[in-house]
Amino acid sequence: MTSTRTDIDLIIEAEVALPNRADAICDLYGALVMALGERKLDIVLKDARTMEEPIFEIARHTGVLL
Repeated sequence: MTSTRTDIDLIIEAEVALPNRADAICDLYGALVMALGERKLDIVLKDARTMEEPIFEIARHTGVLL
């Protein structure tokens, strides 16, 4: 059986430095799985300490602001 669910790719930008980015990503991932069910989910988190990388600029130009 082929799934019709689409992948979810999220880039989240926080203006402040987070104490633990890995914990924040895990908490968000868990909450999204509980709300949306099992599906392919990719999360990238940029906080005030994260260096600017090309992926962030690409996402700003091609993504959908939520």
